[in-house]
Amino acid sequence: RLRWATGRLDDTAILSPEARPGVLDLLLKAEQQGPPLASVYVLLARAVTQAGAPTPEQAAALERGLKFFPRRDAVQQLIRTALAPPAGR
Repeated sequence: RLRWATGRLDDTAILSPEARPGVLDLLLKAEQQGPPLASVYVLLARAVTQAGAPTPEQAAALERGLKFFPRRDAVQQLIRTALAPPAGR
């Protein structure tokens, strides 16, 4: 969360392009830790959505988030948005 906060552009929730790879790497590492945390998948989904199409590793992590939190509608929606093909392709 600290890396996200320091990597934002101004006061928005948008990560700077320079900060995005580092944040994504940390989130993927956090996703491998136990127990699964919804906040990790939420931040991962937001970062992937800002970056464009997910890498295979990111997509696999997001798919795990769908399985870990099937009843958390907000988490499900964010993950599904991140996994959807970017508009215009």
